[in-house]
Amino acid sequence: MKETGSDELKELKEKLDSTLKEINRLNERLMESEERYYDLYENAPDMYHTINKKGIIIECNMTETEMLGYSKEELIGKSVFDIQTEESRKAGKKAMEKLFRSGEIKGLELQFVKKNGDVMDVSINATVIYDKNGKAVGTRSVIRDITKKNRMMEIIKNSNFKLHAIFDAITDGICLIDRNFTIQNINKSVPKYFGSSPVDFIGKRCYIAFEEGGKRCEGCNVAKTFDTGEPVNYTRMRRLKDGTSVELEVSAFPVKGKKGKIEQVVYYMKDVTEKKRLERQMEGSRKLAALGEIVAGVTHEVRNPLQNILTGIDLLELEAKKKGLSLDILKNLRSFTGDMDFIIQELLDYSKPVKLELKEWAITDVVSGIIDTFEDQMKKGKVKVLKNYEKDLKRVYIDVRRIKQSFRNIIENSIHAMPDGGEFTATISLHRNPRGEFISIRFLDSGHGISKKNIERVFEPFFSTEADGMGMGLAVAKRFVELHNGEIAVNSEEGKGCEVTVMLPVKKD
Repeated sequence: MKETGSDELKELKEKLDSTLKEINRLNERLMESEERYYDLYENAPDMYHTINKKGIIIECNMTETEMLGYSKEELIGKSVFDIQTEESRKAGKKAMEKLFRSGEIKGLELQFVKKNGDVMDVSINATVIYDKNGKAVGTRSVIRDITKKNRMMEIIKNSNFKLHAIFDAITDGICLIDRNFTIQNINKSVPKYFGSSPVDFIGKRCYIAFEEGGKRCEGCNVAKTFDTGEPVNYTRMRRLKDGTSVELEVSAFPVKGKKGKIEQVVYYMKDVTEKKRLERQMEGSRKLAALGEIVAGVTHEVRNPLQNILTGIDLLELEAKKKGLSLDILKNLRSFTGDMDFIIQELLDYSKPVKLELKEWAITDVVSGIIDTFEDQMKKGKVKVLKNYEKDLKRVYIDVRRIKQSFRNIIENSIHAMPDGGEFTATISLHRNPRGEFISIRFLDSGHGISKKNIERVFEPFFSTEADGMGMGLAVAKRFVELHNGEIAVNSEEGKGCEVTVMLPVKKD
């Protein structure tokens, strides 16, 4: 019996020793775990703290003390609101009320004040602490320093703002187009060519926004840039909503991504209307100088014989009257001679130097006066006249004789274009463009129009589609208008009438 009891005690002792060893092992692991937790908690890259319901800090890690510059003794017992900026304090108190209602809050951005007075931007994730009865007693928070991130975002934001300001300040039109031909961005100068606001472009296909077409433009230059990776340059005419036209110098440049693939195209539009106008004017001046020399010589050689012919006709008429002969042939000869003299005068008007006699005029009076001189001719030709004049227009400073001649030539062309009758409309309005303020005078007829191949030649001297036309009317009109620093343009389609727009600068005060 004694041996049996001794064995049981021995077995029990061994079990107790084994249990004690396990407990010691577990205690060691627990201490190691606590040390690891303590190390992770104290030296974590983010700040941790625990606060009670009144906002008093009851625990914090070493990271928080180091980042804020306080000791633990200084932070613990301090109100969390005392280390916040005044603006953040208001937001923090509201956030705490919300936190106790919802149980957690994420991504709350506030500003902490360090001991030395520096401000730190922080992002806070917080959860509510509950006691065993489920009552909220405080909160635990993870606080991350986002000062550098916010400063970098501010720098990027300012850089983007500056870049966008520069982008919008460029007076030429710029837009970004992706591979689907969708407009990604435009600057403020683009709408001035298309008469819309920026929101009417972004997100639309370029051929819909710019050309109002349902499919991609034939020979699309943007597509060429995407395909070849090479810039494309060309010029094009753009008709504005006010009826005037601008000449644009267009370039398409490729924009490559990180992998070298073309992701976008920069579509760049520069208004070269004035530049081209001056170039053409200089070229025209050179041609006029050469033509002027020829015309001066020809007129001198032709007008002298014409004068002799007219003198001879006068003598023949006197002789015929004495003898009672018919004067019809002589009258025809006089008429033919007059036509020849008129042609010579037109050549002189076009080619010789002109000194303008400028005076102040109301353009509506000038236009109405010219139209009235054609009243009988228009009635006989069944041409209906419409007048659309803007009220209280500024006055122009013109050589009225030259401008009247220009308008007369334009109106005569319109009447000839409507042999079976039609409608003629004169519209006068104020127009502003980069060159300043102008009075726009538009003459629109419902005649046979001008073909595409001929419209570019309408201002050339001696070009005419009429069998009996000399082709000097619009050439002379163009010269006189440009001498006034004005502009003249023709817009027409065959079978759809013709519109001639004259722009005369307003009189400056």
